[in-house]
Amino acid sequence: MGDESKKRIEQKENVLENNQTKSVQPNKYYDVQSSGDEQITKPVNKKGDAATDLASMDRVQSALKAQLLKTRDRLEREFREEKNGLRNAKREREDCGVELYGMQKQLAKLQSSLDGNVETHKQIVENRHKADDAMADLRTKLDEICSKKEKIEKDVAAFQVEAREVENVLR
Repeated sequence: MGDESKKRIEQKENVLENNQTKSVQPNKYYDVQSSGDEQITKPVNKKGDAATDLASMDRVQSALKAQLLKTRDRLEREFREEKNGLRNAKREREDCGVELYGMQKQLAKLQSSLDGNVETHKQIVENRHKADDAMADLRTKLDEICSKKEKIEKDVAAFQVEAREVENVLR
């Protein structure tokens, strides 16, 4: 515990003196003393043994280091999780974009097909109207022909009656 312990204590005291601020509050490890405009913090040595203080400081530093390492590990883990979440969100967004592009392409094909079907339907409707008009004309002609046929049949029947009468007269 000789010179090395004293050197470590002196180094820690120098660090403490160099890092002192005016807002340092007294606690169980440091004593705050005012001298004019400056506050001086010195380690409290209740037992008067430098080795005990050094061991206490080492325990405190070890505990603080362990706490900081746990915090660092937790933050790194959270960062990795967030980074993976972001990567997954980006991948999902890209997949959605690809799927959307495919659907838009399919929609464009369906729209084109629909436009073609609408045009075909329009032509079919026009042809149907023409066919209906032609059929109406043919029905009109058929009715006229049927009327003429009936008239001719009546005339034939009348001529047959007349021909029989003439035949009966001639006999």
